[in-house]
Amino acid sequence: MTEEPEEPLTSISELSTSLGLTTRTLRYWEEVGIIESAERADGAARGYTPYYVRRIKFIMKLKHLGLIDPTAPVPTDRTPDEREK
Repeated sequence: MTEEPEEPLTSISELSTSLGLTTRTLRYWEEVGIIESAERADGAARGYTPYYVRRIKFIMKLKHLGLIDPTAPVPTDRTPDEREK
């Protein structure tokens, strides 16, 4: 059985800088459910996989187009029961 390679994690500071957001914005979006909680790397720092980076870019595009209210939670791939866990 072969082990799958780990996806590279992008730190919250690297991600916020590359996307032109603040780290506080990303933390807020996570807090209110706009984005799912990011994986925690060593030292409990947030680490965003390529999937999360794509999802955040998609949310930013929807916001830019006026298709979502940035303060309202957007649908996730998880069911309501899974989100409560």
